[in-house]
Amino acid sequence: MRDFSEFEKDIIKRIVSDSNKGQIASSVNIIIDEMEKVNIAAIEWDNTYTFVKFYGVENDKSYAKVLDIIFLLKYLEESRYIYSHLKKGTNSNFICASKFVKHGDYYITKNILSSDGVHVNEYLMIHTDIGKEIEERSKKLIHPSYLLIDLVLKDFKTPEQRKFEIQLNEAKKQTNYSRGALYASLAALVLSLVSTLFTTCTDTKIENKQLNQIIQSIEKQAIPKK
Repeated sequence: MRDFSEFEKDIIKRIVSDSNKGQIASSVNIIIDEMEKVNIAAIEWDNTYTFVKFYGVENDKSYAKVLDIIFLLKYLEESRYIYSHLKKGTNSNFICASKFVKHGDYYITKNILSSDGVHVNEYLMIHTDIGKEIEERSKKLIHPSYLLIDLVLKDFKTPEQRKFEIQLNEAKKQTNYSRGALYASLAALVLSLVSTLFTTCTDTKIENKQLNQIIQSIEKQAIPKK
């Protein structure tokens, strides 16, 4: 399993959240929501999948976010984190953000019209076959697998990472236990030394006292009585 960016984690959390609410996540809705965030009015691709047009694109980073979603969903499905099925009646080479575009007008006029009826003429065209992947993803409903739900619950930590953390915590506990045992041993050693020194000093005092008594007794015997 690879690491996920914060952007990808937000997408994954949304898929799981929709499932927890009893809803089914839609690839196209996820794509459209991101389009609106980066001000992409519409995405169009040709039937032979040789180019993709991003209408209303402000910069390269904006359409890159949409492609990130496509690649993420593809990875999740290939890794069995999600499974999906096609929606009925979906056949289009066009995705528009309703916030910016009148969807119905496109099929009548074949022009991209903004919500106020103005033609959206500016677009970025990329010569790539990614349109096939966008089309496939835009037709699918997404269901998270238990693996994905568990991944979110475990804060995106893999079983290997969680196992390593458990081992690390056990090692820390063992280290703390060993450190405590060492401190206890040192404390016992210090107490033993103090006790030994105290006993030695006491014995020395007793011997000196006895010696003084002997000396005094000798002196008394040596001094003649008057």
